[in-house]
Amino acid sequence: MKNNHKHNIIILHGWGLSGNKYKDLKSILEFQGYKVFIPDFPGFGIEPLKEDGYHLIDYAKFLDEYIKNNKLNDIVLIGHSFGGRVIVKYMGEVKDKKIEIKAIIISGSPLIRQKISSRKKIIIGLLKPLKIIYSIFPEKIYKNRISYYIRKLIYRAIGEMDYYKASKNNMKKTFINIINEDQEKNLKKINTPTLLLWGKEDRITPLSIGVNIHKKIAKSRLSIIKNETHKFPYDNPEKFAKETLAFMSLL
Repeated sequence: MKNNHKHNIIILHGWGLSGNKYKDLKSILEFQGYKVFIPDFPGFGIEPLKEDGYHLIDYAKFLDEYIKNNKLNDIVLIGHSFGGRVIVKYMGEVKDKKIEIKAIIISGSPLIRQKISSRKKIIIGLLKPLKIIYSIFPEKIYKNRISYYIRKLIYRAIGEMDYYKASKNNMKKTFINIINEDQEKNLKKINTPTLLLWGKEDRITPLSIGVNIHKKIAKSRLSIIKNETHKFPYDNPEKFAKETLAFMSLL
């Protein structure tokens, strides 16, 4: 341990997950002497959602309240996927000047919209006739296991499993609000040392997005990790922690 001083670390989870998913990463970082927090966002884990229809600003304000309620400062924010969206919104529009964010680490976060591929357009086009077919069956058949698996396969094929999870958890409006908000303007406001830690094999949020984000954030560094996917922060917490610790040692 090169530094005697240790920052507070907040790990913000991805969509459909909870803070508990990152408990192994938390343990590794705490072993190095850091104080680590893994909150649940409203609608996930043990944190209730008051009503469907939250916007990204609501989650950014939740983060702000969490920091203030826990009297935290000198913070490193780690955001995986959806967690990265919240961080950028918080940094661009909510953060109190009195709160010192020492660094940001973002992994697999879809902060810049992608163009819809031809493959995805074709599969999305298939959804309409399938809905019509489903509608002619009685309610019991509509909700049977065959229907369940067909819908799951379609959403997986178009790379929208988060939407599938949202529909199951009655968070459709919230999810749509989140994905319809482009964060490009807020990326340009960030002047905090930022590490973009990307799995090279990420198929949910491709590396091309990480490259574009790197171009938008002035003090960013892009680290591409071979053989890692979108699940990198919790599939390989040892490697993720190693990269995180190396970056924080430069602060």
